[in-house]
Order: sequence, then C-alpha cells, then structure tokens
Amino acid sequence: MKKIYLILAVAAIGLSGGFQATGGRLPLEPTDRATTSLKKSGKTLPSRISAKAPADATWENAGTGMWKEGLFDKILPAVAGSAWEVSFEQAKEYPGYYRVLPYAEGTPIAETLQQADNENYVYINAANPERVYIEDFFAFGYIMFSNLVAENEWNNYSAYGTLKDGIITFGSNSFAYTTYDLGEFAYCNNSGYFQIALPGSELKDYTLELDIPACAENDEMQISITAGEDIKTVKLLTSLGYFRISDSNNQTVIERGETFDLAKGYTTLVLGADAPFGIYTTIVVGLDEGGNVAASRCAYSHIMEHNDADWRATGTAEFPDAILTTVYQEAVPQLLTCEVEESVSQPGRYRLVNPYAGHSWAQAYDDFVINHEHNHYIYINACNPTQVYVEAAPLGINTDGEAMLYSLAGLYAESGQAAYAQQQGYFGKLTEEEGEKIISMPDGSLMFAESKYEHGTYFNVGQDFLVVVKPGQGAVEEIEATGEAYAPAEYFNLQGIRVANPRAGELVIERRGSKVTKTIIK
Repeated sequence: MKKIYLILAVAAIGLSGGFQATGGRLPLEPTDRATTSLKKSGKTLPSRISAKAPADATWENAGTGMWKEGLFDKILPAVAGSAWEVSFEQAKEYPGYYRVLPYAEGTPIAETLQQADNENYVYINAANPERVYIEDFFAFGYIMFSNLVAENEWNNYSAYGTLKDGIITFGSNSFAYTTYDLGEFAYCNNSGYFQIALPGSELKDYTLELDIPACAENDEMQISITAGEDIKTVKLLTSLGYFRISDSNNQTVIERGETFDLAKGYTTLVLGADAPFGIYTTIVVGLDEGGNVAASRCAYSHIMEHNDADWRATGTAEFPDAILTTVYQEAVPQLLTCEVEESVSQPGRYRLVNPYAGHSWAQAYDDFVINHEHNHYIYINACNPTQVYVEAAPLGINTDGEAMLYSLAGLYAESGQAAYAQQQGYFGKLTEEEGEKIISMPDGSLMFAESKYEHGTYFNVGQDFLVVVKPGQGAVEEIEATGEAYAPAEYFNLQGIRVANPRAGELVIERRGSKVTKTIIK
C-alpha cells in the first residue's frame, strides 16, 4: 500500500506533568505549536542544481570513508541505517569541502533501484565543524534532497550537522525531499541515522529501535528495545500525554528514567488498574561510552477505559472514510457503518465501536483488523457542540503497524489550551437535523499515526470527516413530502445552498420534485 503523506507531523504541545510508572510527576517539556506544512521559502524547485562549492576548486582524492543512509528512509525504509564505503574528493584550495557519489554503481541504493547514479555529486561543507551542511542535490536526477539550513534558502531552519572525531552527524528531520510529481517538500532522515565518516575515521553503530503495542493489554506495556553495539546505556521513561523528542526531554529521561536491560531486550511496565486512560508517551535515550546522547526514540501506547457501564448504546453511526483515503492512494472512498455509544456521565461524549470492521480491506487483508480481547473505538468529545474534538485512541487496524487517531483540537483542549485551538479553527461541531446528530471536523485537523511508519510519528490528515449518529436503524431517514418518486434530483448542503456535483461521502439534502430526503452520497 502506497502512502501519500505530503504534510508533516505535528509537534507536541503543553502538558504540565504526567504519570510516571516509577512514581512522581514527569516534567517533560512540550514544544510550542503544531506544524502542518513545510514550505521552501523564497525558492521553487529548479530544473537542475549548480554546485555552490568554489568553481575554481581542484578536486583531489581524499581516500575512502563511510556513508550511513538516512535520506531515503521514507522512500526505501529497508535501507535506513545501512552503511557502505564511498570515495571522497576534497577541494585542494578550500579545506573542509568534500564531494562524494553515495549512490554510485555497487551501492545498496543503486542495487535496490537497479539504477546507479554516477553523475550527481553530493557536496559537503564541513569547514565549520559546528555548522556542517550539504548543498541541495538531485539523486538520480529526479529526487531532490535539501538540508534545512539558510545556505539552502531555508531561512527559518538551522538543521546543521556536526563534525566530531571525523564523523558528521545530522539530526532527525534535518532534510527535506521532493520530486516533480510530489510538488512540495516533506521531511526525511526522520530516523536520524544519516551519518558520514570521513576518511580515516570509524563509523559508530548508534542504531536504536523502540517497539510498544498501541494498546496496553491488561494495563501493561511490554517495551522492546534494540540498540547498536556502540550504545552503552539506554534510559527509559513513560508519561501520560503526548510528547515529542527534544534536547530538554532527553535530559529529563536521563535524569529521571530507569536504566534499560539491553541484554534482556524487553521490560514490562505495569501501570495498574488506577492508571488514567488515554495516550502515553515512552521516550528512550541511548548513551555512548562517554555518557553523551547518541540516539533517542519515542513511541505511543494507550490505556483503554474500563468502565463499560458508563456507556449506553445510542444507535448507529454512518461516516465516510476520511482517514485512509488521505493516506493511501488505493484506499477507495466508502461509507462505513458501526454502532455508537454515548457516555452516561458525560452526555455528548461518543465512541464509535470497531469503526473499521466493515471496511473493504477487512475482507481483502486477513490481518487488517486487529483481534484483541476488547473493542476499539473512535472517541468523539462533543460535550460542547461548538468545540468538538477526537480523543487519542488506537483504531484497531493494521496498516503499516497499528493505526492510531487523535486530533489537533484534542491535543490542545486536553492541555488547557482550548482558546488557542478555537483561534486556529481546530474544533469541529455538532448539529442536529431531524433527530440525527451530525458531527464534523475541519480538513487536516485529525492526527494519524502508524506504529511502524516513521517510528509512530503523527501526521495531519482527514478530509470531509463527517459522522451522522442515527437514533435508530436504517441508512437514510426521509423527510416526507408529497411528490414524484422519479423526478430529477437536486442537491443542497445543510445550509440550503445548492450543490451542483456533490462528492462521495458528502451529507446533502436531496430533492426530487416535492419529496425531500437527507442522504450521504455514495
């Protein structure tokens, strides 16, 4: 299944504390806002790139080094972290300028693509060890990679690499890529694996992988970690809430977290029946032999609600799939139906029961629906009809790992920043029409993650998210009127404005003569 993510993951925002399995409050630091797009400021995609290295440079053989792949981690995930030898040339007149052909004949990328790139050099400016950068380049003549630095016209970014002991290291999301088909930039090196070992230096293995189930079965999380041989210590910390990796959060994990047993490879975190339900973030930090941060990862899991007695059946829900169709090219628009329940203690809070069990992929792929001992839900908090949001929860489906859903409005509302969410237009709304409740969310306001795609990073997704809660059975409730059954159809939106060509999945008013029907276009 081919993804069509062209937008970026949101950053975490404001929680003041969190649950920690070892006791106490976890003072993780949130980032300050959500990012929904990546724009190349003041520059369009060129037809070709001219090197910025000095034109009068004399290039001399500098020896053999290593290239550890990270740029292709979205396009060819299987090669991320692989390393191979490359030949270096250095500018004689300008120390610190290098060039290489990392995807030439015989390299793993060339073998995977069955195509070698023996022409497009990668130019590396390592004159300043604290501000190493790579000039824009076209790999294979059609995939443009761009280091997010001012020298490449990313005026609000400073994702420089660093040179230490002959090793150039670039952090996660320090590059963007695009093609003429994509038309806009998306992050790469999300893995943070991209490193370059200059001739005479030794490349370290700082691989770090974290695996946690999206659902915490029986209020327990089994956490599995694998680490490269040059990571000597791993620190681990789990907190209630949604957080992201940052330097300050890494430091908190180092100071407050537990030391992970690398020889054992896994640990079971027992949260207990009294642990609050919701999304939990686990951050792990790998340290080198000197105690320095070599790598870090985060992953998300969920504690499910236990009090089923608080929920009552309230009818059925109809909704067009507004998630998978914005992620996968081959996802066919379809109308889904499931049971819906409402909270007794919090009227207006709904949950859709096993919402994707009726999806066509459930029949096409044996492992699409995840079979746990509990149901899976989409939680919709519509207690305030003008400030509706989707709460964090696993969807109970396996696409590229376990799929999870959240919303920007929920992220901010649950952290006490509802005013900001309102200002940004992140909230959805609930209206009532003829006894049916209609819930909608703004396009791009939902957050979707898959546990095995980019380490479970959340992306902004969702288009035409609309849920119709019906108090009884039946696909369409008719508003009776006299008229002809076979008259030409006219369509109107819920505000009474004529719609010439309604889209599949759109809720409309259909009029045939004097007979009026509310329906979802199929």
